[in-house]
Amino acid sequence: MVRPRTLLALLILSLCLFPVTPQAALNPFRTSRTGLNDADLQAMNAAAARLYQQDTVANGATDRWSNPRSRNSGSITVLQSFTKSDMQCRRLRYDIHLHARQTTRSYTVNWCKTAAGVWKLS
Repeated sequence: MVRPRTLLALLILSLCLFPVTPQAALNPFRTSRTGLNDADLQAMNAAAARLYQQDTVANGATDRWSNPRSRNSGSITVLQSFTKSDMQCRRLRYDIHLHARQTTRSYTVNWCKTAAGVWKLS
């Protein structure tokens, strides 16, 4: 069985490699595994991007997302901004509330901006 943290990291990595667009949302993990659907993932990733793409962002800054259809929701919080290998990075905590399971799961991931200006998981 795949651990939830590993699954989310793989999911986010797949979204970096295969960006989600409204016309063709890709979710290789389907709701049976993560509890999130494509619209949930789009909302969650948009909230995260609004934080990590800022030139400067305060630790503790939070953005929220929700999907009225699935009733899933969550928040993304900046835990730390730092530099790694000359890249601007953000450590983010994802708190994801799964309505159907009445649970909230938390994940921490690092996003770093490459020399090409693309934000990727680090």
